[in-house]
Amino acid sequence: MEGSLEREAPAGALAAVLKHSSTLPPESTQVRGYDFNRGVNYRALLEAFGTTGFQATNFGRAVQQVNAMIEKKLEPLSQEFDGPDSGARPDEAVSWGKIRVDAQPVKVYADASLVFPLLVAETFAQKMDAFMHEKNED
Repeated sequence: MEGSLEREAPAGALAAVLKHSSTLPPESTQVRGYDFNRGVNYRALLEAFGTTGFQATNFGRAVQQVNAMIEKKLEPLSQEFDGPDSGARPDEAVSWGKIRVDAQPVKVYADASLVFPLLVAETFAQKMDAFMHEKNED
């Protein structure tokens, strides 16, 4: 089939599509990547970065797109700290009954994707066994 393809297709099309591979020297690092079929092991995943590669067909267009995304200036639609308290101070939340009068409130300005897992780990996750025990009794 390859012989008939070369006879029918123009030489320019063949040169653009078919590329000859060259053999790498035996001492080259073999590209392996990480096998996600074995589950996720973060330590092994990080170690695999040294032997992870990609096939770069039409790579020039991807570079242009990434550069365009980097140069794009996004305008925030709201204040970064807007949330369920509408930007109010903790003393105002006390007057609304959202915070107890005798509490020592602290307002944290942080990204929820960072802080939420920490809050869950330090609060609800510690009581998980008791919760599961209650659920199993029902």
